[in-house]
Amino acid sequence: MNTRTLPISVIENQRRAAEPRSSAWVSANAGSGKTTVLARRVVRLLLAGARPSRLLCLTFTRAAAANMQNRVFRDLSDWAVMSDDRLSLEIEALEGHAPDPERLQRARRLFAEAIETPGGLKIMTIHGFCERILRLFPFEANVPAGFEVLESRTGQQLLDAARAAVIQQALTDPTSDIGISFARVSDDARDEAFTRLMNEVATNREAIAELIAASGGVDGAAMRLAKLLALAPDETTLMIEREMLEFALPQSEWTSIANALRETGMSTDRVRAEKLENARLLVNDAERREAYVGVFTTDKGDVLKSIATKAFVKANPTLNDRLENEKTRLDHLIQRLKATRAVDRTRALLSIANAMISEYDNAKAKTAALDFNDLVVSTRNLLERVGADWVLYKLDQGIDHILVDEAQDTSPDQWRIVETLADEFFAGAGARVGPPRTIFAVGDEKQSIFSFQGAEPQAFARMQHRFMARAHAAGLDFAPVSLAYSFRSTHEVLSAVDAVFADPKNRHGLSFDDVTPEHQTVRTGEPGRVEIWPLIMPQENPPTTPWDAPFDIMRDEDPIPRLARRIAREISLLTTIGDQNSGELIKPGEVMILLRTRNALFHAIIRALKQARVPVAGADRLVLTEHIAVMDLMALARFALCPNDDLTLATVLKCPLLGFGDEQLLKLVPFGPESLWTTLAGRTEDVFTDAVQKLQQWRKDANALTPFAFFSTVLSRDGGKRAFLARLGSEASDALDEFVAAAKDYESAHAPSLQGFIAWLEEATTVVKRDMDLARGEVRVMTTHGAKGLEAKVVVLADTCTAPSGKHDPPLFFIVDPSAAHDFPSLLLWSTGKADDPPVAAAHSVPLG
Repeated sequence: MNTRTLPISVIENQRRAAEPRSSAWVSANAGSGKTTVLARRVVRLLLAGARPSRLLCLTFTRAAAANMQNRVFRDLSDWAVMSDDRLSLEIEALEGHAPDPERLQRARRLFAEAIETPGGLKIMTIHGFCERILRLFPFEANVPAGFEVLESRTGQQLLDAARAAVIQQALTDPTSDIGISFARVSDDARDEAFTRLMNEVATNREAIAELIAASGGVDGAAMRLAKLLALAPDETTLMIEREMLEFALPQSEWTSIANALRETGMSTDRVRAEKLENARLLVNDAERREAYVGVFTTDKGDVLKSIATKAFVKANPTLNDRLENEKTRLDHLIQRLKATRAVDRTRALLSIANAMISEYDNAKAKTAALDFNDLVVSTRNLLERVGADWVLYKLDQGIDHILVDEAQDTSPDQWRIVETLADEFFAGAGARVGPPRTIFAVGDEKQSIFSFQGAEPQAFARMQHRFMARAHAAGLDFAPVSLAYSFRSTHEVLSAVDAVFADPKNRHGLSFDDVTPEHQTVRTGEPGRVEIWPLIMPQENPPTTPWDAPFDIMRDEDPIPRLARRIAREISLLTTIGDQNSGELIKPGEVMILLRTRNALFHAIIRALKQARVPVAGADRLVLTEHIAVMDLMALARFALCPNDDLTLATVLKCPLLGFGDEQLLKLVPFGPESLWTTLAGRTEDVFTDAVQKLQQWRKDANALTPFAFFSTVLSRDGGKRAFLARLGSEASDALDEFVAAAKDYESAHAPSLQGFIAWLEEATTVVKRDMDLARGEVRVMTTHGAKGLEAKVVVLADTCTAPSGKHDPPLFFIVDPSAAHDFPSLLLWSTGKADDPPVAAAHSVPLG
């Protein structure tokens, strides 16, 4: 859209955000053109005389950095060959006034200056910037010179190995601190819960390590937590448990109390009586205590509002007072018990975490490697270290302007790096003479999706106020700018969004100021439509016998397949006949289907679109070892290593590489002691002899070739890839390419062993991410998380009725200690569930990651 057709307020806000002499903090709604504004600010800075080498633009992903760089170079290259009249109009639209001839000449030279700048424009991810700094100053940063940056897969393998080493240590010496701590953690986290807990520890290992170091060790951190939870220094779980029974109602009266409860005839009172009698009969102290406390609490462990019915209170007022007083006493003890247990389990977890982090750090040190978290933390430490002033000086000489993209997803450590780099920008009279140096940030807390990586959306507003105060104190301009107009959506769509979030309950957690969002559009008068389909309810299924009932197969009449078919049918009509209202024919690539998770509906929609012959891109993400084509290739490798594994051979025979059907496979069922391989080799029919020849050749290749060469041969020379694509569709291509690339990566760091490669691939999860922003002319089915930044003419929200399950709620929490110094790390609390949390946790804690 031509900028002259935009509302005046939009043009003015964009110019204020891109003004090169002023720092700016931009809050931008989705689709409001923040990337355009960011690129324009870079161009205007260059046009105003900023040297390309002195700009630092930090983005969140490599793709965003590449996109930003491409935009800037595209504009500058166009300016280099544009006519004077057109270039004048471009610059006037950008700056608000016509340029003089000298400015026109400078605009034409910018492309050559940017190209010829050593190292190019510094448009990079925060991790890329940190790596660059650490390679310049490895000694000062205390990192290995020539360090290797761990890819996520290799880092995960090191973490898994560290976790396994700690578990082995605990099992070998169960009486050691690690052994006792492991047993304690295992009581509350088993199987998948333990794995998830260790993953949380790994994700937040830097924060945990800082807490342990600042507290003087694991015991110090536990003592601080106990103090915060108002526990006495010598107060223990065992002491409180003993107190529950020692000062309970006399056991000699339990029978009489139970009888009094029964006399009312009320069912509620009878339940209390039965529980009290059961507690009296128990011999084990722990069981008796639990049963006795259960008299005064609900099944969920909450203290009852009233112990007995009104009938009991009327007949036994004195006894009821005693019961209510006992309930109050137990309530106090239960809360203290929750606190001591929380300290006990958190202390055990910290012990395990400390050992695992130490093992992981040792493994990295042996290979001179840093992970992505190390890059940020080491750079932060380098810039904050007193002895690194000269590093700051050198950086200061090389940076005049800092631009931060997706600022709402910036973590506290990353913000600290930005803040340290910009310290000299606002030094007032001591600042370097020349044009003002600026900081620019653009973001929107409503769009923050990376909290699991340590991002703090609240920091966006906090840092704005901090930088604004420093700029004003130094007499420098600072412009808070709001970009509220959308270039992406029409009035109908935005009105529907605003209507949803007008309800305070719906916008809870959307932002931190609880302001009703208001969206406006520049696409005034353009058509738009929001359809809300009626719910698809389950149908009553005919009764089936256990033999006929499916175990894990959805029926065609179930809601999920029915909804998937309806979505596919609607999209098929849009792409073949056109929109029923406008008649516009929609291309498949202009349709996007969004879901909360990659659940059964996700896969059902892809399947339904394929059945309707609508081009579909397949899943936006997949676990490599869970893709059917990869599973078949891994089965082929296992057969080559062990041909007498009947099940593996049967899998290979039925996969697209050989394409056997059920009838052919049944003919090979061995009725004697011989293996399936022996039976197959003994058949003389052409179809079987051809298969034997291929399998024998693949066995020879597996012994003679590296994993990469072996699988490349199978997929190219022997037509394997063509066979897989013919059966599974084009989306299998990404999985196959990624599988071969994984084989190449394995060989670069390990001995080229086929057995070793298969074991290596199974050890760590490899996730393939498809680039859905590339135009393929196919319907895109993806999660809302993965769709950030993308757009389409038609967007389908497919599972709006699915409520969050809570299963992704983090088990680890920060607890702010108000008595500690402001820079002291927040304390850690491990929560096993809301019912077990001490009361202070809800008031003072925020989730880790």
